[in-house]
Amino acid sequence: MNNAFVGSAVCHLRIFIELAPPFAILSARPWVRKADTVALEGLHLGIMAFMGLICFGLLMIGADCTCLRDDDYQSLARRSRSVKDRLSRRRWAPLPAGGMTPVAMVAGQDGTADA
Repeated sequence: MNNAFVGSAVCHLRIFIELAPPFAILSARPWVRKADTVALEGLHLGIMAFMGLICFGLLMIGADCTCLRDDDYQSLARRSRSVKDRLSRRRWAPLPAGGMTPVAMVAGQDGTADA
């Protein structure tokens, strides 16, 4: 807040992001709509977290999502499914015998009775 350059840059960036949705909706490039929606959601999440305006932030996030087209939602669903499939195919280390984690196994080795 003490740096005038940073404060001015943040304010101008916020105004640019708030004025961008009409141009993003008319854009033929889906990444423009998605990037603007993510920026707006970040802005409103910050308002929710730092100003405590929870209802306002949730309503605005819902309103900002109207900038996306059906194709954008379908591509986001495909991407989330592919990430989910990659994570499900990933090999996870099995739990030790008895389902105990390594921390729990070490905690019981000090010779004291568990409470």
